[in-house]
Amino acid sequence: MNDDTILSSLSALGLSPSNTSVPTHFTSTSSTLLDSFFVSVASKIIKYDQVSAPQFSHHDCIFLSYFFELERIPNTSTYRDYRNLNHARLELGLDSIDWNYIFNLESVDEQLDFLNDKILYLFNQYVPLKTSRLNKSNKPWFNNEIACLISNRDIAYERWKRYRTPELLTQYKNLRNRVVAEIKKLKKTYYEEKFSNSTGGKQTWNLIRKMGLSSKNLNAVDSADVDVEDINSQFLSSSSSASFSNCPSTFLENYDGFSFSCVNECDVLESMLSIKSHATGLDKIDPKFLFVILPKILHIITFIFNTILTKSVFPQCWKSAKIIPLPKGNGSFRPISILPFLSKVLEKLMYNQINKYLSEKALLSEKQSGFRSNRSCTTALINVTEQIRVALENDEISILVLLDHSKAFDKVDPHIACLKLNNHFNFSSSATRLIKSYLTERTQSVCIGSSKSTLLPLRSGVPQGSILGPLIFNTYINDLPTVLNNCEINMYADDVQLSFKCKTSQLDSGIFALNSDLSRIDRWASENHLEINASKSKCLIIAKRTNAPESAPRVQIGNNIIEYSNTAKNLGIIFNSSLTWNNHISAVTGKVYGLLRSLWTMHEFTPQPIRLLLCKTYLVPVLLYGVEIFANCDSESKRKLNVAFNNIARYVYGLNRTDSVSRYSQSIFSITFDNLLKLRILTFLHRIVYTQQPSFLYNKLRFTHSPRDNKIVPFRHRLCLSERQFFLYAVHLWNLLPSYIQFTANADKFKNLAKHHLESSL
Repeated sequence: MNDDTILSSLSALGLSPSNTSVPTHFTSTSSTLLDSFFVSVASKIIKYDQVSAPQFSHHDCIFLSYFFELERIPNTSTYRDYRNLNHARLELGLDSIDWNYIFNLESVDEQLDFLNDKILYLFNQYVPLKTSRLNKSNKPWFNNEIACLISNRDIAYERWKRYRTPELLTQYKNLRNRVVAEIKKLKKTYYEEKFSNSTGGKQTWNLIRKMGLSSKNLNAVDSADVDVEDINSQFLSSSSSASFSNCPSTFLENYDGFSFSCVNECDVLESMLSIKSHATGLDKIDPKFLFVILPKILHIITFIFNTILTKSVFPQCWKSAKIIPLPKGNGSFRPISILPFLSKVLEKLMYNQINKYLSEKALLSEKQSGFRSNRSCTTALINVTEQIRVALENDEISILVLLDHSKAFDKVDPHIACLKLNNHFNFSSSATRLIKSYLTERTQSVCIGSSKSTLLPLRSGVPQGSILGPLIFNTYINDLPTVLNNCEINMYADDVQLSFKCKTSQLDSGIFALNSDLSRIDRWASENHLEINASKSKCLIIAKRTNAPESAPRVQIGNNIIEYSNTAKNLGIIFNSSLTWNNHISAVTGKVYGLLRSLWTMHEFTPQPIRLLLCKTYLVPVLLYGVEIFANCDSESKRKLNVAFNNIARYVYGLNRTDSVSRYSQSIFSITFDNLLKLRILTFLHRIVYTQQPSFLYNKLRFTHSPRDNKIVPFRHRLCLSERQFFLYAVHLWNLLPSYIQFTANADKFKNLAKHHLESSL
């Protein structure tokens, strides 16, 4: 410890530099370091000394204990005692309520207020709050035996330090090593017992996070450190200035269009069971208690839902969101929105009806892949790469523009959204009014611990954390592809990818055509109250041999320039100017190694089944995200993937760098890593073949006419680069399968047969 460190530490303790003398009761050693300090209240000095610190330093530690009057915060927590819930008494309480009274109330808000009041009364009456004392110890495995060993180690260190004999040094080292070994043993035993007694996935992952094995920061900030009112205002600043008062009160009556239908109790129950999150919203209705009393009130909930659907009025108390701010690491916060549970149940019912109508009528653009079944980021990326591959085969270059929307979901104008649903999607007047009621007059409050901000109105946007919001957003931007004249467009939610192909000699005219479409997109965004962030948008020129030419015309949207780049992240996959995947693989393997470094610090105390769980749910998904796109990469990149996977296996089985790992890595998925990549490719292609979705990928396949097999006609190509892309590699693997596997329609059975075939063909 240097002098500057000591001075700053003492200053923090209330010691101030001065030329006055220090109290005479300091030791001579201490006074040499503290001769320029004085204590304002000498009577508050409790203890001071110079001590050895063998556990972390060869130097002595000088300390001073100073009395501070601190406010004691009770170390307790409150919870609802479901364990001692008296179901018989609760049953009597439910029967004592006249639930039929709700049928006499005409207003939806009155009906819901009655239901909420009765549920909260029963909740507080029969599931009361209990208080328990928390154990703040971060060393729950610590015991008296370890404390005794540490004391003996320290005594041995002092004796060796005083007499400096080899025998005393050996005695100290033996005790030190024994302390380390016993601590490891106790920690391992403690965590093995905890994990073996865990009752489910949620409890297991809570233990994993407590050990620090997950990088996800799920802890909200302390209410004492921030102003909830200020955070709430910051979150609302990103919304549009569009006014809800502009939303029309009347709409066209489309009698042959979409209208909401009433639901039955089975529909409501199925919807409730499909909601995974059981967080409590601002209405304070606990979903866990709701399921306890559900048999008595299911018909009441169904009645309220049908009243909402027929009267086209969304309850006001369901329009308030509880916002939990999570720190992002750069001083800002990410809002996590929690909506009332019953609100999400109704949203799910509305979503199912709307989605069924849109699918049957094929009203959503084929260019949109976000929030739709049988479509994913991977399907969207495969479509983009296939378009670029075809251009390269025709000796053309591709200009890929990745547009970034600024807070697109928060800037949806409800006036425009309702008009589009009514005019473009033939929603009836009653259905549109319900969507209008759902989108307008919404509020939110930031909650941190016991602190809660005032409710502030949302000026625009679809509700964050909602089920219905993403579907409404898809309808909102559905007409974007119609404004283009020259480019191919692919969308995943608010991520927009434009691609334009041309000959190298026509680059200038190609960029002129691209800018023309970008100008149309800019006007469309302005008309829909959205904003394109040019500074975060990227442009890549992809060719067989090229970098972005310095003399190429500028790509711009509005008055803003979109910079050329050699690499850009597109839906989580790094694209480069040569359509190879070495940049992405280098980045993703580096990320895996970073995760492994953090996990290795606790690997001795983590049971092997838990390490295997972390491997399959935490490490491998990072390594193999979008692997269908880059599985047939070049040999060096594939070697990097293989080495990274082997290091994951070393973590799972606790192997050293010199240990053979091949048989261990194969045992993780009961298949070699190379065959694992092939299996991922085949199962992905099987899904496309037998669901015929997404159609923009299925329509690229042509099947042979032979009734004896289900082979796919190989894609013609000239370039070796084409063989690295999905379709050529996938079709090649598919055609190598026996016909009985190709004709297997069941996905799970196909996967098992293909896995056995790949392993047996080694």
